[in-house]
Amino acid sequence: EYGWVFYGGSYGQYKTNGGLPTPTREGYTFLGWYSKPTGGVQITPATECWNPFWHTIYAHWKKNEYDVTLIDSNAGGAKVASIRVGYMDTYDDLPMLDAEDADFMGWSTSPDGGQIVTNNSVFTFTNDQTLYAQWNSNLEGGSNSGEEQHFSDVSSSDYFYDAVVWA
Repeated sequence: EYGWVFYGGSYGQYKTNGGLPTPTREGYTFLGWYSKPTGGVQITPATECWNPFWHTIYAHWKKNEYDVTLIDSNAGGAKVASIRVGYMDTYDDLPMLDAEDADFMGWSTSPDGGQIVTNNSVFTFTNDQTLYAQWNSNLEGGSNSGEEQHFSDVSSSDYFYDAVVWA
């Protein structure tokens, strides 16, 4: 978008409604207009224009961060932790859990499965999120029952593929 500001006038003359535009960008907070792409002097509607040439003013943005609450569905829905994740950043700090009667399979967007989330998953939400621990019970025929544990290969198309720990 472009507009006219007269030499010696204020940037508030930029639009007929008397102000600079306020842009929006998903996952970011608008910090204001500046004279340079990074740093520079903030330009407000009251700032007077003393540049006699065509020039550009630049929008500055701050990436939003969101709270991610981690719930352990194996412990009656107890909160395990909270982490902060920036928009379009990876989760990075998801904890691994341990239990005697179940194998931890990873984190997901729903208590009953949903989308698996790993440390390498990209946070694409624009609000706080809750993730749920996913467990595979090992009581029936598992390592705690005294019976032999049976393993099966995991397909890359399985929803929990990224949560499998390979040894």
